[in-house]
Amino acid sequence: MKVRKEDLELEFCNLLDGLAVHSTPLLQYLRKKVHEAWDVRQAEAIAQQGIAERRIKSLQDQKTSLLDKLLKSVIDEQTYIKKNTELDIELAITRSHLHNSALDEADVDGVLNLAEYALTNAGRLWRHMEPEHRPRFQRVLLGASVPYKVDSGFGTAEKAYPVSALKGFVDHDSSLAPPSGIEPLFSG
Repeated sequence: MKVRKEDLELEFCNLLDGLAVHSTPLLQYLRKKVHEAWDVRQAEAIAQQGIAERRIKSLQDQKTSLLDKLLKSVIDEQTYIKKNTELDIELAITRSHLHNSALDEADVDGVLNLAEYALTNAGRLWRHMEPEHRPRFQRVLLGASVPYKVDSGFGTAEKAYPVSALKGFVDHDSSLAPPSGIEPLFSG
């Protein structure tokens, strides 16, 4: 049997609408956990930056001391060049670590708002999305594929990342009920 494209499209949009997460406590919990994780990452980055900045200062002081030793004829020019080159290399590496430890300024709330909108309006997004973007959006929400049978419609997506991630949050806090709209994806 063949299925008309429009009918398949409508049924898929209905599937996406049915998967929408409409649990405000769950979304608030998700937002809280993301903020906590972000705060930890920022604190770690700030600590790493402090370590790198102190190391840079120490290396710069060593370079100054090395130059003083050369000027006072405590060391010869070859020793100075060798040690100064070593310090320059270490300074470059440490500055690279400092640069890499800096977290990009991100609008975490903006990203969370977008994610929340996508999770609560997947069907609407699909309807207005350009066709070339739909396969990627489907993979993000539902995994590689969603089984379809003409007589029974779409099956359950086994590897739906956002849903499985949200399920993980539910599993860690038994005071939250599973989000409405995605119950079929939960076992038991």
